[in-house]
Amino acid sequence: ISEWVEEPGTYILLGISDNGCVGFIPLEVTPPAPPVFSIMPDSTICLGQTVTISITNDTDYVEFDWSTGSNTNQIIVSPTDTTVYYVFVDTPEDCTILDSVRINVNPIPEISITGSTSFCPGTETQLEVQGPANYIYIWTGPSGQVINGQSAMVSEAGGWTIQVTSDVGCVATEQIDITEENDLNPQIIGDDICAGGMVTLEAGQFDSYMWSTGEPTPSIS
Repeated sequence: ISEWVEEPGTYILLGISDNGCVGFIPLEVTPPAPPVFSIMPDSTICLGQTVTISITNDTDYVEFDWSTGSNTNQIIVSPTDTTVYYVFVDTPEDCTILDSVRINVNPIPEISITGSTSFCPGTETQLEVQGPANYIYIWTGPSGQVINGQSAMVSEAGGWTIQVTSDVGCVATEQIDITEENDLNPQIIGDDICAGGMVTLEAGQFDSYMWSTGEPTPSIS
């Protein structure tokens, strides 16, 4: 006598003999144990991190079939976007179980720095990194000095590193080289003139200009 059942629970097998005697046997049908996942370091990661997904109760199964193509009890993945990984497991009783794990991927902060990468002797340059105000910004100078905040007033030449931490803990770093330009001292070229005459004054080759008369040009007359 056989009977197919599709739901777990307690089933009663009732038997009646030819002479009218009745007997019964309770039969307990239990579902197969689902996979127990271990996810290291976490199910939510930052872009570029690696995740190890393991089935810790692997001795309950005889076969594994992951959506990645792996046939072991463990996979190592580096998703570039939020991804669901599926696995089929087979029990010794020929039961097949489908389960899945979702790995959430958060982006790395993008770093965009504005400001001049050079400064004149005795002055400083202001660097600023674009981004949300709730991120954490840390500037580190060539001598180890630390400036917190999106902007930094820099008066030391060398490599400056900006570290940006997002609101979910993802970190990005970038280095920018700052130089002190001794050649930025302009030498004004022009002849002497008589009263009522005119002369052209030239400041040399630079990126931008501002004369005391207000003209933003390389030369004035």
